[in-house]
Amino acid sequence: MPPLHRKPNRSCAAAQGACCACCPQPAMHCGPMPAYVFIADECGTVHVVDPTLNDIVACVQMDCPAGMAIDCDLRKLYITDELGTTLTVLGSNNLQVLHCVALQDDCHDVCQPMQHTLSSLRLAFNPNDHHVYIPQPGSGLIAAINGFHDCVMDFIPVGGCPVAVAVNTHTNLVYVANHTNEIPVINSNNNDFFASIALPGDAGVTDLIVDSCDNRIYALRDDGSMAVIDGKTNNLIKSFSPAEGASALALDQSIGLLFIINAARNAVLVYDICTLEEIGRLDIPYDACQCFAQLAVNTRTHLVYISDPCAGKTYVMDGGLNVPIAEIPAAGHSMAIHQCMHNCPVCPRR
Repeated sequence: MPPLHRKPNRSCAAAQGACCACCPQPAMHCGPMPAYVFIADECGTVHVVDPTLNDIVACVQMDCPAGMAIDCDLRKLYITDELGTTLTVLGSNNLQVLHCVALQDDCHDVCQPMQHTLSSLRLAFNPNDHHVYIPQPGSGLIAAINGFHDCVMDFIPVGGCPVAVAVNTHTNLVYVANHTNEIPVINSNNNDFFASIALPGDAGVTDLIVDSCDNRIYALRDDGSMAVIDGKTNNLIKSFSPAEGASALALDQSIGLLFIINAARNAVLVYDICTLEEIGRLDIPYDACQCFAQLAVNTRTHLVYISDPCAGKTYVMDGGLNVPIAEIPAAGHSMAIHQCMHNCPVCPRR
């Protein structure tokens, strides 16, 4: 397949590789290159990778890390366990433990999570108010954390088995994948239940991401289909099937590309988010897709990180050119990239 020569289809500063005008941090902190890439493996080790050399520069041991999120302004790394009941807060620059937060609600029993496709939890961080949202699969709750003080603000009932959350930074709405055919929506301004988006059929939602610029939600379902939802109307725009075994998503909204891991084709499929058509693929060595590999993308460098637990490696690909860059000798079911995630007010919407 020829290289995917893409030009940014966004006018915001982030699309041009510069720091958003609304970001208060200096360029050395949240410029085009992130400070670190974090990869958590199943043995409880969080590997810290220098993205300029793709070398592991540090490791920190955690208890069952299953989900991560980074607040680049406050320089904090949030790590939760597989039940979403314990949150560890590290300084993202020095890796020192700042707080350990127990995410328990006396009014709700926490049990073992239901069987779900992903081996990780997708946390959500809202840079507008520094709220962190953590799914708790065993209790049907979303824990809302005040990032300034690292304390619990609320436990929000969403039902089902929540495994992923995503934030629209333009609207402050939080979307939840909870293995049902409805997507609960939370208002980050007050942490109240806002709405529920009903999807056709019985297939549950296993993962989702949000394009804040276009106000779209991309929801991966357990039958292998992808639902694309208009965030203004909550109506379904399109449903398509990347293939059975699709297990993870990543979005580079600055150049308009959606990445989907596809087990049947042992590749990461690349979609144009304007046309919602497949335009390419990134072939994965070994059998990463069979190991519930995880995806992450740096929207400034346009590098895609594909974690393959079976091979114990993370592959680094140029998402715009379909070119392999490097292999990192670490892999797991959770990744996070230190990059500025600020809302940019000049991003166009559809």
